[in-house]
Amino acid sequence: MVAHLVRLKLQLLKGSLRGRTGRIIVLIIGALYGLMIVGFGVVGLVALRLFGNPEVSRIVLVCGGSLAVLGWLLLPLFAFGIDETLDPLRFQTFAIPMKRLVTGLFAASFVSVPAAATTLLLLVTTVTWSYSVPAVLVAVIGALLGAGTCVAVSRAATSAVSSALASRRWRDVLSIIGLVAVVAFGPVVNLVTQHRMSIDDGPLTGVATVLGWTPLGFAFAAPADAATGHLPLAILRLVLAAATLGLLLLAWTSALKRTLERGPTHRQVSTGLSSGLGWFSTLPGTPSGAIAARTVTYWRRDPRYFGSIAMLVLLPLIVVVYSLVVSDSGTVASGAYLAVAPIVAYMIGWGVHSDVSMDNTAFALHVSSGVSGRADRIGRLAPWLVVGLPVVVIYAVAASGLTGRWDLLPATIGLSACLLGAGLGLSAVTSVTIPYPSPGPGDSPFRTPPGATGITMLVQFATLAAVVVLSLPILVTALIAMFAAPGIGWIVLPAGVVLGGVYLVVGVRLGASTFDRRAPDILARIHGFASS
Repeated sequence: MVAHLVRLKLQLLKGSLRGRTGRIIVLIIGALYGLMIVGFGVVGLVALRLFGNPEVSRIVLVCGGSLAVLGWLLLPLFAFGIDETLDPLRFQTFAIPMKRLVTGLFAASFVSVPAAATTLLLLVTTVTWSYSVPAVLVAVIGALLGAGTCVAVSRAATSAVSSALASRRWRDVLSIIGLVAVVAFGPVVNLVTQHRMSIDDGPLTGVATVLGWTPLGFAFAAPADAATGHLPLAILRLVLAAATLGLLLLAWTSALKRTLERGPTHRQVSTGLSSGLGWFSTLPGTPSGAIAARTVTYWRRDPRYFGSIAMLVLLPLIVVVYSLVVSDSGTVASGAYLAVAPIVAYMIGWGVHSDVSMDNTAFALHVSSGVSGRADRIGRLAPWLVVGLPVVVIYAVAASGLTGRWDLLPATIGLSACLLGAGLGLSAVTSVTIPYPSPGPGDSPFRTPPGATGITMLVQFATLAAVVVLSLPILVTALIAMFAAPGIGWIVLPAGVVLGGVYLVVGVRLGASTFDRRAPDILARIHGFASS
């Protein structure tokens, strides 16, 4: 059964790539990226052996291995989700013993770039622990147990919370937690860096010691014991690591059994009644007005859009925290404040590029009702423009007031207007030109459909870069105004507004033309995403 499921996973992977050059390229890029990470890790692990000592290696590998397990535990819940190429529900009608099914799915889980890279990197730690034959043997066993723990904790955690994720409330909570974690990551890293904690610091030594006696670090602390001559202690940790892996597999088996007995979990639908038509009665009764009303309604009800709205509030708060961390540098703090408005404008404009994809099967209503491309483009972009312009102006004024740099206000507003217009105009074109798989209705905004992570990252990065390129003239001029000649900010202001407006108008026209010409093809492509 194990071999059958592993072969099935490989066949499904092969079938998903057949005739799809784009996916093949993305898979190659992902594999090269994984190899690059492994390469850097190998260099570091070899350096630990050549220039370090067992104590330093213990601190680095126990802390690093524990972070790896923690990452495998949290990221599938908040980020891209686990690979469900072999969805357990597909085996519901087969009389497969649960023990064999779990074993086969566990083995098949290693057929992926993240799992393969993690396993390979952990096996290379045997080089770091090549102080003696017992240390190498313990390192090999510990690496295999560590890799198994990473995969098992991911599957067990995701299966355990599958019922909670079926609740709209819990999905929204997890989405916001993930959003805050992602945005706060940079300031937290900077805070740690400011303290310049070295490997030899007492706190890190204590942290490694504590983690070595937890399920996170059992497998990674055992080789250190063997390398320093404490073989019985190393064996004890390996036994504890094996017990941890066994308990995780039992937890996954139990959660999987409940899932298969319950069947597919249907999303909860609110039964509450509301009076009136909401925004549909407030905005004009035109095709553009109806689409705009639906967009605004999504902001409140759909977690995929709610995350974007929440970012408008969270980003300034993160910048305030960042400025407090670097309070010893007034220039850096002032620059952080002044960057809020352009960054928010940048994110608002860029964020609409996946709007059509996130319609999912509802996009059929646009095609069947004969909505024109112009009405569709204007209806989708107008709410973001109406909200985005006042928001960036308010942030620009607040930043100038906090820093006392009122002379930079024109340049900040001009740059923000250009970024907003360029982003919205480009999104008007790309959303109907290169739609890609997006989170489904009700899903977390951090979830990517299976097999679509690579193409999603590629399209998003290309779109982000294109917005910067389009705004480059205004961006360069604004930087000159901020660092050399504040007076030319009065040139940046009208130039940014005009250029951003031109990008917006041209983008709407090109996007509308593409929509009218390719609407059935876009619908077929989106239906393909929904059914895959």
